[in-house]
Amino acid sequence: MTTTVNYNPDVLSCLASLSSDEIFTPPALANQMLDLLPEDLWRDPNARFLDPCCKSGVFLREIARRLNQGLESLIPDRQERINHIMTKQLYGIAITELTSLIARRTLYCSKTANGKYSICTAFTTPEGNIRY
Repeated sequence: MTTTVNYNPDVLSCLASLSSDEIFTPPALANQMLDLLPEDLWRDPNARFLDPCCKSGVFLREIARRLNQGLESLIPDRQERINHIMTKQLYGIAITELTSLIARRTLYCSKTANGKYSICTAFTTPEGNIRY
């Protein structure tokens, strides 16, 4: 009898455990740090967040998740809310070209912010708000 195990690891957790010169923050640690911020911050449509040393994009991804939930009553349309969060609230400065691509893939679900598969439909440039 074969037992199937449904294990779907967070790719960012796997990246965090790799050995390299770049240290990727594990998602659990990013969430512990974000838990220290005031809860009402996630309901503020004018709050802006910058990751000045963006590598995996984990901080921006987890901030986006929290903002998406927090702004739901203020911006009920999901796509409008995602576009608002991605274009007006989240910013990253990647440390290498590779980490900019990883961070974009993490945050926008596409290596380009204006790509066919990007969850944000409002960007006109491939970089979006993650620069290198």
